[in-house]
Amino acid sequence: METLARYATDRSCDSIITILQQHCIGDRNVIHNRYRFNTRAQLPTETFDNFYTDLRFLSSRYGYNYQPAKEGDASPADEMLGDRIVLRVREDNNRKKLITMGYSLSLADAVIICRTAEITTSTTKAITSPGNEVAAVSGHSHRHGKKANQKTHYAKPAQSKPPQQCGRCGRSVHPGKECPARDATCRQCRKKGHYAKVCRLKSIQQLTESNADDDGR
Repeated sequence: METLARYATDRSCDSIITILQQHCIGDRNVIHNRYRFNTRAQLPTETFDNFYTDLRFLSSRYGYNYQPAKEGDASPADEMLGDRIVLRVREDNNRKKLITMGYSLSLADAVIICRTAEITTSTTKAITSPGNEVAAVSGHSHRHGKKANQKTHYAKPAQSKPPQQCGRCGRSVHPGKECPARDATCRQCRKKGHYAKVCRLKSIQQLTESNADDDGR
């Protein structure tokens, strides 16, 4: 009834906003809100942005009456937010960096340092994750494996087999000085140095006769 009566007499924007806040939010438990703010810590799997957003929300409800900050100075609310980040941020490395800055640390600096560290960590993990390492090794092996396979497709040059018999006497291979046909005269071609059974002229004549027989059939 009091709200309606007030609305009936004062219809300014500020009055309407105040009335809506009182209606939607209701009475605040200041002690409980301060406790939540002072004990709020970044959760193990929580991003820094989520943690910082919740801190700002809680700081607006803890009920301290601060005087406005002088021009160029940080407001008490920002200083308290910066303190909570230093004390309650999850990563110890980030906390060390923030503490090292000392009095020069501002709320904006704290936010930038923590955000940058988080992005760097996630990017490094993505690059060095086991899946990426396997993919890189797999691609490397595939390229080298393809080259190896290509090499196996090349035909090896044919190697001439050593003669299984002597070209002079027809017997098994032996030193030329020991060949019995070294001083013999061939009955087929009348040339010296081989027997008739291995004579090349005889082989040519036999091949010619065979071709002639094929043509006559």
